[in-house]
Amino acid sequence: MLLVGYPPFEDGDGIAAMLQDICRGRFDFNDPAWELVTPEAKDLVKRMLTVDPKKRITAKMALHH
Repeated sequence: MLLVGYPPFEDGDGIAAMLQDICRGRFDFNDPAWELVTPEAKDLVKRMLTVDPKKRITAKMALHH
């Protein structure tokens, strides 16, 4: 949200659909606003949004990303 002003989830179908996308790990950076975000920042977002907690980046790891 802080990088481009909105989350990387589709919100055209309402909040319920967006929550499903979050739970399923479905997101993208296709919007033109994301073109201004560095690859490193996008990588961090991807790692933080990993659905499987065993594979998700930890807070400590994120601080050193």
